[in-house]
Amino acid sequence: MEPSTHERGRFYVGPNGFPRFAGSASGVYLADTVRSDLTSKDHPTPDPGIEDAFIHRNNDEPRSDETALYDIYLLRSKDMLEEDLLRTRLNRYFAIWHPLFPFLDGAYLLQCFNNSLKLAEIHKMVQSNDPDKRDDGLTFDQISAFEGLTPEQSLALTTIFLVIFTIGGLGIDETGSNVDSASKIPTIHSTSQATMLGHLVVGACQNSRIPDLFGIQALLAIELLLYVRRTYRPAMHLSGVITKLAYEAGLHRCPERYATTFKEATDRDLRKRVFNSLYVLDRLLSADFGIPLMLNDSDIDTCIPGGPEKHALSEV
Repeated sequence: MEPSTHERGRFYVGPNGFPRFAGSASGVYLADTVRSDLTSKDHPTPDPGIEDAFIHRNNDEPRSDETALYDIYLLRSKDMLEEDLLRTRLNRYFAIWHPLFPFLDGAYLLQCFNNSLKLAEIHKMVQSNDPDKRDDGLTFDQISAFEGLTPEQSLALTTIFLVIFTIGGLGIDETGSNVDSASKIPTIHSTSQATMLGHLVVGACQNSRIPDLFGIQALLAIELLLYVRRTYRPAMHLSGVITKLAYEAGLHRCPERYATTFKEATDRDLRKRVFNSLYVLDRLLSADFGIPLMLNDSDIDTCIPGGPEKHALSEV
């Protein structure tokens, strides 16, 4: 991906507190530019108008009957009891697939994984000592695997781990004594299940209940699973949605150009890794179907992660 574009554009803080990109051809960028030029000590700041509409759109509070849809899919504490098998699948995924598509934050996911295992053991012990005991009104089968997260955050994290456990289990010989234990491993069993998870994550992104980058990571995980399983058409359709979300999140712009927006080197690296994974999958799917690319090099200047950095760290 060469830095073939010189579009400026700006990042704005979205309703979930994370940056969103407005290109120089967008109404919000033009309105903001005009307002900046007109603003002076002697003149009040004009009404933000379209910028407000851009930042706050689709910031609806989810209804309880909508978030209840998540319950069918969310990982529970009881799903995290087979530690050895789960850890094997986690390790296999990161050893085999992560180097090819490094869009996940391994350190964060490992921390979440270990915390969930400890939580599951605690709840199992409490349940064994007193089968009728409830934790905050919930039985053992109802307790979330991820403590302290919103339903939408748990949905995205559940999606990522289900993909990891599914792809990480490919090719494992589960004959013999491990069959019963392996049957308890939470995985994605069908394309319909994967598609429904994708719809729910997209909804969480649209109502700004999860960070855009986190939602894109969860959707990319589903796309990778669909590609690995050779269900290419659903993968291609999902790729189109992710591409638009990636543009909105500004992943096509090299984070090294925006020093005040992306201050941490680890954050800048993760953004590059997420976008590069999406870019590669777009090429693979387009080649398989012989259809036009979703991501054109003329629209992109994000540098390849780990490769030569073509941009000095500066804000444009």
